[in-house]
Amino acid sequence: TMQSPCPGQRLSYENVKEICNEIIFAGTDTTATTTETVFAHLLNNPDKAVKLREELDGLFGASGMPTSADFTSLKYTNACIKEAMRMTCAVPFNSHACSEDTEVLGYKIPKGAVCINNIYAVHYDPEIYPEPEKYEPERWMSKDPCRWMVENDFEFMPFGIGRRLCIGYNLALENLQLFVASLFLNFEFTSATGRPVSLQEHADFTVAVPPFKVCAKVRAPTAVSGDLEAYRAIPPFVLPTLGGTGDADASPSPAAGRGQAASEKWAVWYGSQTGTSESFASALAQAARRRGVECA
Repeated sequence: TMQSPCPGQRLSYENVKEICNEIIFAGTDTTATTTETVFAHLLNNPDKAVKLREELDGLFGASGMPTSADFTSLKYTNACIKEAMRMTCAVPFNSHACSEDTEVLGYKIPKGAVCINNIYAVHYDPEIYPEPEKYEPERWMSKDPCRWMVENDFEFMPFGIGRRLCIGYNLALENLQLFVASLFLNFEFTSATGRPVSLQEHADFTVAVPPFKVCAKVRAPTAVSGDLEAYRAIPPFVLPTLGGTGDADASPSPAAGRGQAASEKWAVWYGSQTGTSESFASALAQAARRRGVECA
């Protein structure tokens, strides 16, 4: 039950609607699309992905897995995430209401006027970021890449700035770092088409890159590989399209990959923050059925 923080007041329908809107879109869609964006940039820059894995291998070796306690050590990982968020910011504009009459550079701004700051223009300013069209995580290494929210830093604002910055940025960063570090530690990713991934942005609830497919290969040895010899026999597999339903026709079934008997049962676990789990499972089941695998 939702209750108003003000005693004696009830939450209105508009209050509840806005709370739900923030939970669903601000709290999930932004993180999901940003994760896809990081993947897209690293797929198009495999040399950066190699450096990322070198950092992760050095920190976790063959048996470790990243946790929130490791975030201050993930310097190049954070640099890769920052650079992707600079180039493809999920929310490239945000707005504030002027609290009093003021004047900026000769322009009079009345109290209550809504001012929109153009984050995209700042993130692509060549005076701040030389060669702004180039994905260059190294540009962040001269600073502390693990320090995100710097007071009055108006040069990098993926979460906004000031007192009204994104209330959930800590949770978003934790999710992003865990996703990127865990996945790139345990898998090697390449474009399933063999061509660069399109970075042509499109806007829905957030700004994102178009859906794309990746080919994932288990790295060995890793914390999840367990029996190394068994995992060496697993061929690369194509994940259904990130950001959409995709066509999973190119995905070999798990049974085919390991040569298991047709009668053996497999359980596939999946999850999503943005409602794409059902489409992922459907695409996977369709691909399996085409190969004669019975799916419940």
